[in-house]
Amino acid sequence: RQRSRHPAAFNSDRDIAETTVPRKFRRMLQRLAEAGGVVKGGQVQLRAYDSKAINAHQAAGGLVVISAAAWKSNPPLPNDEIAAMLAHELAHMELHDGLMAACENVVFPANDHLSLAQAVDEVTREIHSGPNEMSKFLHHLDHRREMTADRRGSEILRLAGYDPKAMIRLLRKLPASEHLREASHPPTSARIAHLMTPSPSREEQAALTDASPAESLAMLTVKAP
Repeated sequence: RQRSRHPAAFNSDRDIAETTVPRKFRRMLQRLAEAGGVVKGGQVQLRAYDSKAINAHQAAGGLVVISAAAWKSNPPLPNDEIAAMLAHELAHMELHDGLMAACENVVFPANDHLSLAQAVDEVTREIHSGPNEMSKFLHHLDHRREMTADRRGSEILRLAGYDPKAMIRLLRKLPASEHLREASHPPTSARIAHLMTPSPSREEQAALTDASPAESLAMLTVKAP
């Protein structure tokens, strides 16, 4: 999940009360990453924080951050659904989604004199000022990334020996309405429907993965005055 377009959202050292991660989930993340070929020549890391909400996000440096509610809630999530959470974040990591969002923050204001922080602030103000072309377009990109991460995450589950349908079971447990999720994520029903459609061919998937970032930045550049 991309929690925010602000770079601080990808810095897990901020505003997080850390808690211990059970060793089995660290092993689970490594198994998923190795099976999917996500991190080559290095290890992924898993950190956790206390929260009542079940959530996760990926951060720079091969890091996945997950809320301990995944295993502390009553009842806790089954292991294969926790694996689905981790696989989804690994897919974001593999696709460099956090980096792409940061690049979009810089390109969209179309002002070469803004620092990254200033550009992010300008984009954030524009998005929260109400429905407009910028917010619609950025939400479109975010939604497309979530759909792609769902699909790729399901494939990573399969490669690691987990049931790929665990991704659908996990999605069915997510809150139906949440302000931030509504802004940055497609409706859960749409995500499930997307996963239940036939998977694209390997060639189609490769083309989508390769073209999406370049296409996104090209679209942004065309929109810049």
